[in-house]
Amino acid sequence: MEAAFKRKIYVDLIKAFGIIFVILGHANFANDYVKEWLYSFHMPLFFFATGLTLKISKIDKVYVCKKIQVLCVPFLIWELIYSGYSLNKMPLLLYGSYWSINKGGSLGSLWFLPTMFCALIYVQLLLKIKNKVLLCLGMVVLFLGGVYIPHISRGYFWCADVAFMAAFFILCGFFFEKNKKQFSKKKLTVLAILSFLGTLLFLLDPLNETEYVLMADRRFGNPVIFLIVALAGCLMTYFVAKLIECESRVIKILSYIGMNSLIIFITHKPLLVFFRKFFSVIAGVPWFLELLVIVLGVLTIELLLTYFINKFAPALAGKNCSK
Repeated sequence: MEAAFKRKIYVDLIKAFGIIFVILGHANFANDYVKEWLYSFHMPLFFFATGLTLKISKIDKVYVCKKIQVLCVPFLIWELIYSGYSLNKMPLLLYGSYWSINKGGSLGSLWFLPTMFCALIYVQLLLKIKNKVLLCLGMVVLFLGGVYIPHISRGYFWCADVAFMAAFFILCGFFFEKNKKQFSKKKLTVLAILSFLGTLLFLLDPLNETEYVLMADRRFGNPVIFLIVALAGCLMTYFVAKLIECESRVIKILSYIGMNSLIIFITHKPLLVFFRKFFSVIAGVPWFLELLVIVLGVLTIELLLTYFINKFAPALAGKNCSK
C-alpha cells in the first residue's frame, strides 16, 4: 500500500527548481536577458509538473472539495491577509482575475491558485474523451484558446482564460509521464543540454525587445516560439531533476522546497522587499552577488516559515488541519 503513495522525488525537484526560478525572476533587477529567459518557461513548468502526477478522476463532490481545500481556501485566506482584511474590496478579490486581485490591493501572484483550480477542471473534463484524435484536437483548442481568447479589461472570472494555457501544459506533463522512457545518465545529460539550447530561442521572440512573457496576463509574444521555449524549459528541468535524483546530499533540502513550493510562491515577495531595502543602504555590491545573497536568504527564511505554517497553520498551505 505504501508503494502506491510513494512520492516522485524528481517532481519535487522540478517544483524546487521552479520556485527558485520564480524567486530569481522576481529578485533580478540587473540582467534583462536572465529575467526574460526565466519568464519564458518558469510558470508553464509548474503546470507541467502537476501533469506528471495527475490522476484521472471524476469531477464529483469529493474531488471538488479536495481542490477547494488545497487551492481555494489558501487563495481566499491569503487574499485577505495581503489586502489588509479589507472587506470592502471583497467583490474584487472574489472575482479572482489577475487584474482584480491587484486592484483589490492583494498579492498579484495569487492568480496561480484560481488558475490551477479551473485548469484541473478543464483537464479532467477533456480526459473523458477516449478518442486520441479528438483529445489531441482538444489540446490544440486549449492552446489556441489560451492565446487568442479576447482580452477584457478586468480579466475573466477566476482566471478562466489563463487556465486554458495552464490546462494545456498540465496535459503535456500528463502525457509525457505516461509515455516517458528510461534514459541513461549520458542520454539525460545530452537531452538536458539540447533542451537548454531550445530555451535560448526566446531571444528570437519580438516580445523580448520591450518586455517579457507574463502568463498571468496572457502575454506570450510569438505563440510558436513561446510553445517551443516553454516545453524546452519544462523538459530541461525534468532531465536535470532525473539526473540528480539520487546523487546529492542537497536532494532532501530541494525536495522539501519542492513539496512546499506553493507556500513559498505565496510568501516570498515580502521577503524580497525586505532584502532590497537592506541592500539599498549598502553601496558597491556587485549585482550578481546581491542576487545570490537575496535568493539564498529568501530560501533560508522560507525553510523556517514553511515549517511553522505546516505545523501551526496548515490551512494556509492548503493542507488538512486535522492531520
